[in-house]
Amino acid sequence: MSGALRELGADLYADSTHFLHEMIQNADDCTFLDPENASMEIIVTSSAVLLASNERGFLPKEILAICNLAASSKSGRDSTGQKGVGFKSSYSCTNSPHIVSGNWSFRFEWARGSDDNMGAITPIWTDKSDMPQSFQDLMKQCAGYRTFFYLPIRPDLLMPAPESSEFLQAVFSSIDEYILLNTRRIRHLNVTDARVPGNGIKQNVLSLARHAKSSHLPLLEFEGIEFFNVSVFPAHLTASTSLAKFISVEAHVRIPPHFLTEAEKTSNKEFFSRISLSFPDLRGWTSSDGDVRSFPVYCTLPITDLGFLFVLSAAWHLVTSRDNASDKPWNLFLAGAVSKLFVWATVLSPDAARYGLTENLGIYLPDDR
Repeated sequence: MSGALRELGADLYADSTHFLHEMIQNADDCTFLDPENASMEIIVTSSAVLLASNERGFLPKEILAICNLAASSKSGRDSTGQKGVGFKSSYSCTNSPHIVSGNWSFRFEWARGSDDNMGAITPIWTDKSDMPQSFQDLMKQCAGYRTFFYLPIRPDLLMPAPESSEFLQAVFSSIDEYILLNTRRIRHLNVTDARVPGNGIKQNVLSLARHAKSSHLPLLEFEGIEFFNVSVFPAHLTASTSLAKFISVEAHVRIPPHFLTEAEKTSNKEFFSRISLSFPDLRGWTSSDGDVRSFPVYCTLPITDLGFLFVLSAAWHLVTSRDNASDKPWNLFLAGAVSKLFVWATVLSPDAARYGLTENLGIYLPDDR
């Protein structure tokens, strides 16, 4: 039990700031009462990180998942992350996370280094009088939000001093600016650096506008693969003051029976997995504008860089640290589906010529590797 908790809580993630991406994954799987304004706020102070979202609020099953060693409240193949498993990544930076969601308010106290690690999954119920004043002050800055994670940072990560902590700087700068191209629900993400009050607060504001679908196919059969709900649409991503334009292609691929669990096989349901391709809008681009940048491969969040000149996100099976894709039959199946969707989108789609995808195919086409 103790060894498993240590693995889930800290040793699982090679990158000390990866917890931030895991928490974004969890928020992206939540239910938002106002889907078009699904938002998340991240504030980095000199001693803590606050994550807030305007999701509906936790249900009892989600509280149980957080308080369980490896359970997840998520069901379905399109979940971005696993609420419960992803939350425990926060123990890579804190020993005492505080959570407020709707009417729920509790914290954990993990005695790091001891033989008793049950505190990492045993909630301590709290009220306002038990909350640090800094937590209460940050909550007031996030009016309209219903779910809060307050993570006091371990002292050893604040060395030599909070204002010069490499860890806190890495937290603030680690948000991938293209992440919203791959999230299913979150449309706005605001990251604030409040480590040195009075010296100016730096903000990194991300917003995604998905424009009306140019085309939508309920079913696309191509090269032996069945794609469902195939959509092509412009997507405009605003990062602080800059604007990046993409042409996004989304599809759901039917999962073959041999990849289903026994429970899924007996449910008499069909299961699908989402694939997303986002191509930089190169209409009007010339070589004098400079090179087209490369993008990582995503499992909603960035996992590895293969030098692709488009944004690719799919539900890859990942290695334990979640920072790369493992070489499994499922990933080979997905890779085949991705390649076929790429060909259809850039050559055969009704919108391929309109959006310049065919014209710029030579740029988008990955190197032979």
